[in-house]
Formats: sequence, structure tokens, C-alpha cells
Amino acid sequence: MTTTYSYYYKPRPFLGSEIITKFRDLEQKEIVEKQDDVYAKNYVPKKYSKMSSEYGTPKPGTLTEKRAKKAAKHIQREMLYLCDVIQEYGRRSEDDNLIHITFGRLFNIYQFISDKVVGILLRARKHKMLDFEGEMLFQRRDDNVIITLFLEGEQIKAAINELTKSGEEDKDD
Repeated sequence: MTTTYSYYYKPRPFLGSEIITKFRDLEQKEIVEKQDDVYAKNYVPKKYSKMSSEYGTPKPGTLTEKRAKKAAKHIQREMLYLCDVIQEYGRRSEDDNLIHITFGRLFNIYQFISDKVVGILLRARKHKMLDFEGEMLFQRRDDNVIITLFLEGEQIKAAINELTKSGEEDKDD
């Protein structure tokens, strides 16, 4: 009784060289990726010029970059909300037609919304949304410092709507 296995067993051509090439490619890819891994034994940090566009930014496509973008949008939203609160509770000046509020009043209103009032004020001033005297504001000491809002109502609403729309698109990622 002779059994033929041709139905069940089909010999495959020898693929040794292709497999070896594939593993060498994987090894080279791993070596290249390890060059940027701070935990690798042979890691050598890259020296960036402060003028370089890569300086101080995460590598494109990484989770760090995604988190940084999400944090930036959150901060922008906080700044715009702060401007909205100032517009709602501040008083319009007849002299310059801008809205003003004292730091003490704003602090008392906004502290229930966020505990980062001063940091958001500094960030909003950096982006020329508002202005106040001095480098830093401290509770009680600077309660009478006047904060001036530069954005008008429609500008704030348009910016908030723009951020909200782009935030909804990012949730799909």
C-alpha cells in the first residue's frame, strides 16, 4: 500500500535568502529607531540650534506631539473663556471704549471656574488678548490692578466657535 502525500503536502521553494533579507531590514530599522530612544544604551542626544524648527518640539506623529496639540487647544479655550468672563463681568470705559475689571474682582469670580487664573492671564497677555500692569499678579496685593480686555464680543465668540469646531474634528482621531 503506497501513500502519496502530494495532496496534503506541497513542498515550498526555498525562501531562506528572502527571510534573511527581511530580518536584516528589520534589524536595521530597529537600529535606526534606537538612535532616538533615550533609554537605549548607545543613545547620543542630538544637538539642535535654538533657531531650528525642531528645537523644543516633539517628533511629528508621536503621542507626545498629539498630547501637546491637545494641551495647546485646552489652554486656548481657557484663555478665550477668561476673556468671555471679563467681558461679562467687566465695565466698559467711556474713555477708550475697552472693558476693564480689577484683578481682585476677576479672581473672586474666576477662582470657582479654574484655579489657574494668574497663569491664564499671563498667557492671554502674551497673545495680546488683554493687558495689565506688572510682571505677575498676586491675590490681595494686586487686587486693585486693572485688567484691560482688547477683544470684543464677536471676536471672542468667533474664536471659541473656531476652537470648538476644530476640537470636534480632533476627537475622531
